[in-house]
Amino acid sequence: MPTQTHETPVYAGELAVDSHQPVDLIDVLIQDHRNIEQLFVEYDHSSTFHNKLKLAKKICEDLTLHTTLEESTLYPTARSAPGINDNLLAKARVEHAAQKWLMSQIKFDTPASPLFDAKMAVLHDYFVHHTHEEETELFPRLAAAATTMVTLAAELIVERTNPKKKVVMH
Repeated sequence: MPTQTHETPVYAGELAVDSHQPVDLIDVLIQDHRNIEQLFVEYDHSSTFHNKLKLAKKICEDLTLHTTLEESTLYPTARSAPGINDNLLAKARVEHAAQKWLMSQIKFDTPASPLFDAKMAVLHDYFVHHTHEEETELFPRLAAAATTMVTLAAELIVERTNPKKKVVMH
């Protein structure tokens, strides 16, 4: 996966990234998955109105940011990567849309509602399903595509610098 170097530390959830080390986008997204999953676990173990409301709000904020970053950064890159089919990305976008719709319902609700916990449980289920597909299907394909591109670039450089190779123009 292509990497970026940052001048200042970058925080993705609890992941602090050294400003002088390359940042792997997939690692950042997986760490986001783990952080959001932990928030769901905390929500599931919470029993007070205030704590459930606070955790639901945090889950929706973090998940909104995460999906926005995937849609603006990961998916456009993935669209042009070898081995990634449009159906996989279309499905991911639909899953994001379903999560966003459910979060819009949660935003205007409270833990006092009889459906609030059910909405949070369904959002959690959607999240688990979506992250499983990303981590088992999309991310490995992207990593393989990145490795393939680096290997091809290295081969191209070797071929380009090989004095024994002559290109014949017709």
